Amino acid sequence: MVAMGRGLMAEPRILLIDEPSLGLAPVMVKEVFSIIARLKQEGTTIVLIEQNTNVALSVADDVHLMRAGGVAFSSPAADVDLDRLHDLYFARDGKPSAATP
Repeated sequence: MVAMGRGLMAEPRILLIDEPSLGLAPVMVKEVFSIIARLKQEGTTIVLIEQNTNVALSVADDVHLMRAGGVAFSSPAADVDLDRLHDLYFARDGKPSAATP
């Protein structure tokens, strides 16, 4: 959170945020994503990497899932089928993942 605050002090037009919810209590996750939503409304472009798909979808315009070095899924956030996204994320679609020999 300190790193995020320091980055925001520069008033960037683009933010790359990696796992902002990692290790935070649910109340803090809610606060962080409230700030992300506000930044988005103010016109800041945000590239968000996040495992918590439900909270990520709450602020996303578009969703891209990368697996094994390539884009496995791409869709407007409003059209995302969470079951399908999770199947792809957890490699439950029958295709080998990068970790599968």
